[in-house]
Amino acid sequence: MDKEVVTPAETENPSTMPIEMSPAQKSDIQDSQDFLDSPICFEGHYTDGEISFDIPVHSEMPILTEAENATAVVVDDDTMPQNEGPSVVSMAALNDATTEKSPYSVEMIVHMGTSSFFEVMSYFKDPEISDKLITITRILSNGEREIAEDTGGVLRDVLTEFWQTFYQMCTVGREVKVPALRHDLGETEWQAIGRVLLYGFKYTGYWPIKLSKAFLFSVICSNEEEVKSCLLEDFWKFVTKPDMEVLHQAYENYTQVDEDELLDCLETYECRAKPKEDNIRSVILEIAHTQLIQKPTFVGNCMRECLLDAKINPNKIEEIYSNVYPTSRRVIKSFKFPEFMDAMESEVAKHIKRYVKDADGDKLGQFLRYCTGSDLLTVPQISVEFSSLTGFQRRPVAHTCGCVLQLPRLYESYMDFRYEFDNILNQNIWVMDIV
Repeated sequence: MDKEVVTPAETENPSTMPIEMSPAQKSDIQDSQDFLDSPICFEGHYTDGEISFDIPVHSEMPILTEAENATAVVVDDDTMPQNEGPSVVSMAALNDATTEKSPYSVEMIVHMGTSSFFEVMSYFKDPEISDKLITITRILSNGEREIAEDTGGVLRDVLTEFWQTFYQMCTVGREVKVPALRHDLGETEWQAIGRVLLYGFKYTGYWPIKLSKAFLFSVICSNEEEVKSCLLEDFWKFVTKPDMEVLHQAYENYTQVDEDELLDCLETYECRAKPKEDNIRSVILEIAHTQLIQKPTFVGNCMRECLLDAKINPNKIEEIYSNVYPTSRRVIKSFKFPEFMDAMESEVAKHIKRYVKDADGDKLGQFLRYCTGSDLLTVPQISVEFSSLTGFQRRPVAHTCGCVLQLPRLYESYMDFRYEFDNILNQNIWVMDIV
């Protein structure tokens, strides 16, 4: 059967490419008007919105009958014949081209647990990742994918887990911590950790506030006075409590300190100087400088570029620490309750406020992580709603992406409320199963 080629000149739409059809097929289309509303068959380079791709010049799309269409074969661009007649290109091939992942986005697949620290770090070895959009998929311990759509909450939770693991595996110190050298972490790995810090701050406002401010000041500025301004304060929180009590007493009132205990403390930090009343303060300051500034110098040099890219200065760091540090008062202030509550809901609202007031530092961080994904105060508000769950179904439910906390509206007492919430927070790992 003879076939007629319809050229752009014969069509009203100049973006269509030559297609091959028989006169009968052409007549059927003209009669029924049931072909494509706006054909996307084309020749050469085609642009639709922000997506562009190429079809070889000699590629043509024949109009297929229903039977022929069922057996159509997708032909990749690199295997299409250039001068050997028409090739069959299915609509699926064109759809695949339009849904191809952007080079400016990254799907990060991580497993729950300690391994996620190294997995996240491996992704951030890419120097350009800070400018890419990251979507995260997490794998549960049973090998299945977590049912969660990352619109902010998953990223905050992954960052929180990353930095908690970092504190345990890569730092030393009690409350204030500094990075410690590891044989398996070189320049590339420490730079990647710096990029995680930069990305988390840029997109979620998360900042690892347990890192010593004195250490960070030494990385981003050369002003020794800025470093000294918080050196001693960080040092008291860096050393163990028994050592802090002895060293602090020696610093404030040398004559009252137990000399044997002082010598034991100094030996712990490899100090060979003989302590005296007239030199003890300079000795302690020297120990503080060694532990917080000199020992992590290599790490600071690796992270310097990322911190400078964030345009962070000492004043900004002070502001960040102040803004994200969680306190019971600030968390309660972030609650947004419904405008109208009945008597039972008002009672539960009192329970949640009391629960937050009772929470210490670590527990408060767990509470925030359950509600928002972050153990820091990185969101402006937490919306509190009420549900009608009762019996065995009764439990608080959090939506981390929207920062919404749903509370059952009926509890017999505050003790029951506290018991249920404690059980949830003590699990420490929460599976996101709401999309």
